Amino acid sequence: MKFPTNNGPSESVIKFHSIKYWIMATVMKKILLTLFIFCSGFAKGDSWTQKANFIGTNLDAPFSFSIDNIGYVGCGWDNTFNYTKSFWAYDQSSNSWTQKADFGGLARVTTTSFAIGNKGYAGIGGNGATIFQDFWEYDPLNNGWIQKSNFAGSLRYYASGFAIGNKGYVCCGTNSTVSFNDLWQYDPISDSWIQKTSLGGVARFLASCFVIGTNGYIIAGSSTVGYLSDLWEYNSLSDSWSQKANFPDTARGDAAAFSVCDKGYYGIGEGWPSFFTDLWQYDPLTNVWIQKTNFPGFSRDEVACFSIGNKGYIGLGANYSNFYDDFWEYTPDSSCVVGLPTANLSVPNLICPGTCIFILNLSGNASTYQWSFPGASPDTSTATNPTNICYPNPGTYDVQLIASNANGSDTLFLQNYITVYPSPPPQSITQSGDTLFAIAGSASYQWYFNGNVVNGATDYFYVAQASGDYNVVCTDGNGCEVEAAVFNVMASVDAIVDEDILIFPNPVGDKVIIQKLKVKKETAIEISVFNVIGESVVHLQTPNLKPETSLDVHTLSPGMYMIQLEVDNRIYRAPFVKE
Repeated sequence: MKFPTNNGPSESVIKFHSIKYWIMATVMKKILLTLFIFCSGFAKGDSWTQKANFIGTNLDAPFSFSIDNIGYVGCGWDNTFNYTKSFWAYDQSSNSWTQKADFGGLARVTTTSFAIGNKGYAGIGGNGATIFQDFWEYDPLNNGWIQKSNFAGSLRYYASGFAIGNKGYVCCGTNSTVSFNDLWQYDPISDSWIQKTSLGGVARFLASCFVIGTNGYIIAGSSTVGYLSDLWEYNSLSDSWSQKANFPDTARGDAAAFSVCDKGYYGIGEGWPSFFTDLWQYDPLTNVWIQKTNFPGFSRDEVACFSIGNKGYIGLGANYSNFYDDFWEYTPDSSCVVGLPTANLSVPNLICPGTCIFILNLSGNASTYQWSFPGASPDTSTATNPTNICYPNPGTYDVQLIASNANGSDTLFLQNYITVYPSPPPQSITQSGDTLFAIAGSASYQWYFNGNVVNGATDYFYVAQASGDYNVVCTDGNGCEVEAAVFNVMASVDAIVDEDILIFPNPVGDKVIIQKLKVKKETAIEISVFNVIGESVVHLQTPNLKPETSLDVHTLSPGMYMIQLEVDNRIYRAPFVKE
């Protein structure tokens, strides 16, 4: 990639820059930024305090996220110029580091990450030879990684990741040839990705991000026009972008960004070949930037950023070939004083039996939470955003949240707030020949063959096209599902085709006409008509079927039926409608 010399690095610098990122034997630079924020009136505001040094091999270009009062850092380059998949936790309360289970994918750098509820997510990135598309979920409770659905966008690294509520977002990035400005949303409940409205600014990589309320912010980075300084706000409720006040200092990328007390913070980073130590605060209410106390460590970039409570932490990383293990705590200024907490939440309150829900905590100024979910499993939680709260039985249920901090607590009690719909009626599958019938009356149906969706098979009956196992998922008017299955279905019948037989008219009035059956006169023919639940409603057996035969169906009620002919150990079948 080539940048104009008046706006960014020269082509020769970029070549060096690219080699630095992707080839082990060359100079490496970058920093790991770990950022916890916990704003308190008891500490000196707008200040830094050095904390426990990182105990692993110094890392550059890692990913990071935070869950409750623990920050997590993983992957990156180490100071021996090797890619790593190591994973570490910083405990804010004990000011200590602990090694955790290695990242589930291959070793890499420039990985994108975010946290949703009490789970962390990380993926994509690269290792020089490969750009990855995999994405992984980390569960602190069992200290394990599980692979999730691959990122749905184009292959990339240097993308920006953030979470709003119970959704994750990945924006921008590059594949060394093309840069991106598209935005993708991840839903952990459905384990699926959908594309959202693209960033309004130019395509970029090395951008930073922070979240305030229901809005995400993408700032600066690098593009084909050089380093950037623009700020964009993403409204997750309207799926729209708006440009905000530009960052007022030197354009840059690979910078640190985090949010605390409804303010965004941005600083350090690179404006190649320079590195920075400055820190700036953004106020979304006034759309104004204010410079804060500089980071006291060495200048650095390519940071890992996250927030916990109201304190910020920055550490590790590198500039050029200098790798660091220091770790620093930032306390915002006195304008960020924690008042009384306010309890609030958002939760799906109309659900089906057996549904497990995610509860989004919308409380303010709280540091601890006590949840109560009578009738659910589990029925209590102290997590910030409880997940996998399961309601097995129909009924109405209360929800209670007590949000607390050092100054007091606030209780929110919602009586009969969650309604669990009645269970849908049980389903079954009956078989007639190779036609499978579910019980009619559900709002919708979907058939599966050997565990795979049968496209277009959405009626209450299905003619098996091949032998194997079949199941059907039936959905009622509330959107609740019930399933039935049948195994070892033998599909040995042939559909009626024009050269074999002709059945008309369709729809049928009083008689069904059967023509063109190519059999010997003495061949026995058995004719049956089945209703939608597989019951035989008409049956005729004759040893001598004429070239044209009529079948009286005037007694049948209007609706859908299936006619079946058994000839020479073969079965022919076709649907018709009775008027």
